[in-house]
Amino acid sequence: VYNGGAFGSAVRSGQYPGLEHISNPDSAKTFFSSSIGENVGVVVYTPPSYSSSSSDYPVVYFLHGMNGNEWNYFGLDSSAIYSTPNIINLIQNNGLGDSIVVFPNGGAGSGYINSSFANSESMIINDLIPFIDANYRTIASREGRAIQGFSMGGAGATYLATKYPTYFSSVAGMSSACHLITAPATPAGYDSVCDYVMESSKSNSVSNASILSGNTSFLFTNGTSGDFGQTFHSEMNSLLSSNGIVSEHIGLGSVGHDLEAQHSVSVGGTTLGQYLLEFHLDNFGESGGTPTPTPGCTAVFPDICDNVFESYITNLENDGIVGGYSDGTYKPDNPVTRGEMSKFIFNAFSIPQNTSCGNFPDVNSSHTFHVYITSLKCAGVVGGYSDGTYKPDEYVTRDAVTKFVVNALIENGISVNLSLSHGFSDVPSSNVFGPYIAYLTNVTVDGEKVISGYSDGTYRPANVLTRGEMSKVVDNSRKIL
Repeated sequence: VYNGGAFGSAVRSGQYPGLEHISNPDSAKTFFSSSIGENVGVVVYTPPSYSSSSSDYPVVYFLHGMNGNEWNYFGLDSSAIYSTPNIINLIQNNGLGDSIVVFPNGGAGSGYINSSFANSESMIINDLIPFIDANYRTIASREGRAIQGFSMGGAGATYLATKYPTYFSSVAGMSSACHLITAPATPAGYDSVCDYVMESSKSNSVSNASILSGNTSFLFTNGTSGDFGQTFHSEMNSLLSSNGIVSEHIGLGSVGHDLEAQHSVSVGGTTLGQYLLEFHLDNFGESGGTPTPTPGCTAVFPDICDNVFESYITNLENDGIVGGYSDGTYKPDNPVTRGEMSKFIFNAFSIPQNTSCGNFPDVNSSHTFHVYITSLKCAGVVGGYSDGTYKPDEYVTRDAVTKFVVNALIENGISVNLSLSHGFSDVPSSNVFGPYIAYLTNVTVDGEKVISGYSDGTYRPANVLTRGEMSKVVDNSRKIL
């Protein structure tokens, strides 16, 4: 188990109704994180109605604190779990908003960032969320996903939600703290890991404001004495609010840095525990039905009207390269999996259908994207991981997509210059995708770069690509042919 037990704990079964612990490598539902390279412990709570229903459920991801693990929330004894107004008790015994609640082991002292200590950030975004969506009946989009954390988890929840603005409809940071984190090395240009986490949260809030505004709400809580987070929460609340993002900051008095005690503090005529759950429930969107088009909108999909990627999506749909979902929508903010990406590229670059080179072991002939993935493999456009797998359900990052697209151009006879340079501060020479990023951010079609960086001079290579962004990259790239 990674780092002497940092990411996996002993299995405990039958202690709490509705809970399932997934960490045993021999389990039928092992959660293996390719980002960590190990099995990662996770506790999943399903509400009483889950077993008798066929409905999809919203999910709340709860991140533990500095020295915690997936069982940190259950440090309360069984009687306290069902007597205090915490999220489990409120759903289990009070019928308040059926939701799935996920408690991952983020690694003690990880800060929920990627580092040589642990790629905890990628584990949450690229491994855990796809795993939960694949193995549970979830509303697998921002509309059905929330994130919350206490102490280090509060800082981590804020960091992840601002960096990945299409992922969560609501964010709750409780007593956010990171000043004691020393395990990861301090990122270049920052005074400490905590400085990196907090300053990144602030800068990401600004650069991603147009995506977060109207889509994601924030709630920060902390004791006003004997606790952490007051300054950070106040600064985040002001910054978010000034950028048109819904945010609230609540002081809890002298309760201290005590998760169990904080649940019972009176807030808004109820307890903080109930206030937090209702906050998430109020921000979850509808899971079904076709959105009502904007008046006068003639877009090919009702949910792309006035979207920044509308023209690219329209071009691809008109040429039969992309389609929508069964409800008639396109869901431009949904992340793209490696399987979905293969279909985008196969269709856009007219890759010949060919499955003669054999399957990836995790993409058999019955897989939805089998033909697209295997044809790209046979053409040399895509490759697998060191273990031979393709991981079709893993999300595509902004750096990795550039290599797949450039390979498709080469397959079509385009001469590609991989000696160009880029000026992105967050794409070091050690990033193997650097030459591909440089090429696509230098090539211009119809007056714009195939793919662009951000206004702050970064590329954000580890950010997950959305369907809207993928549409732009593919539509622009095919014009090079």
